[in-house]
Parts: sequence; structure tokens; C-alpha cells
Amino acid sequence: MFCTDCGHKNADGAKFCTGCGASFGDAEPPSPTKAHANVQPVQDGKIDMWIMSNQKFFPAEKMALIRDRLAQMTDSKLNLLYGIQLKDPMTILLMSIFFGEFGVDRFMLGHAGLGIAKLLTFGGCLIWWLVDLFIVQNKAREENFNKLMLIIG
Repeated sequence: MFCTDCGHKNADGAKFCTGCGASFGDAEPPSPTKAHANVQPVQDGKIDMWIMSNQKFFPAEKMALIRDRLAQMTDSKLNLLYGIQLKDPMTILLMSIFFGEFGVDRFMLGHAGLGIAKLLTFGGCLIWWLVDLFIVQNKAREENFNKLMLIIG
């Protein structure tokens, strides 16, 4: 049976829609305590939308793992993920190009010790700066992935 309000598929003989809570007849609406007791997993559309809007922040080879972990979450936990601050790999690369010899890119990644070392050595006589131009985006993506895994477990 499909809900006429939201289109959600429900079990045959259901009195209320599990998607929006609309009643199918003369039944009383479910109480808020009962509604929270039946926690539904995240719908695939919401997972796909979150992945599409955030895929540039994570390594491509880890996206399947992220999708599997997100599928095990509830809607309320997925909504919490919209509030986390992720480091944009392109911004980190631009900072590395223009200010990398001063260690700004490493400071932005949270590597204060390496940032100070890079600052004091003028980017390792520009050799370290040049190497970082090729690896700093992957470092940012790895930092974002590790932060996400800490949150979703």
C-alpha cells in the first residue's frame, strides 16, 4: 500500500504511513513516543544526495565504504553530518600554491609542527613546497575521511 500524501510504500493493512505519519482511515495518529521508538534507516535517496554534494571532500576509493556506513545510520544521525566542517581540497591546493612556502597549507590541515618547520625552512628550500603541491589535496581528503569515520564509527 502506498501513501497518497508522500508516496511511501507501507505494509498491507497499515493504519499509518511510516514515512510521513498520515493515517489510512479512522485511526488516531501515533503518539510522539511511539514514533521515535520505531527508528527507520536512512533512505537511499538521502544517502545519494549527501554523497553527491560531498564526494569532492573524500578519496574516491573510499566512497563505497562511506556509502555502506551511511546506509547503517538513522535519518537523525545523517542530518548531523550536514553540520561538520570539511576541508576543501581545492582551497588547500590554492593556499599551497600561493602560500605553501610559508607552511600555510600545513597549518590549514592541522599539522602545526610541519607548518612551523616549513615556515622556518622556507618550504624546505622550495623542495618541500613543490612536493606538497602534488600531495596536499590527498592529505585534505584523508583528513576529511578520518574525521567522518570518527563521527559515524
